[in-house]
Amino acid sequence: MTGRKTSLHPLGPLTTEVMQTLWAAREPLTPRAVLDALNSGRRKPLAYTTVVTVLSRLAERDVVRRTPAGRTFAYEPAVDDAAAAGRGLKRRQGTGRVHDNPAR
Repeated sequence: MTGRKTSLHPLGPLTTEVMQTLWAAREPLTPRAVLDALNSGRRKPLAYTTVVTVLSRLAERDVVRRTPAGRTFAYEPAVDDAAAAGRGLKRRQGTGRVHDNPAR
């Protein structure tokens, strides 16, 4: 055991948006690329540090993998959308949000 947190807690709305962005990407994304995608059409833009924090916490929980990319990291999902459902993450019907399913 690595001592890292592996339990999946409920994903909030922003974390869900980040994961959906990563799932839709065909390659690992830098925090700047995730930020640009999230801020597209957003009324109040997110801060770069907010996105980095979310990505770092997801990496600590083994939900995403990160690899060095120059002076930053590139992030990709450690589980696909279907595998996330198998690990206890389910989409709430009608909301598009992902949350933990404690019954699994």
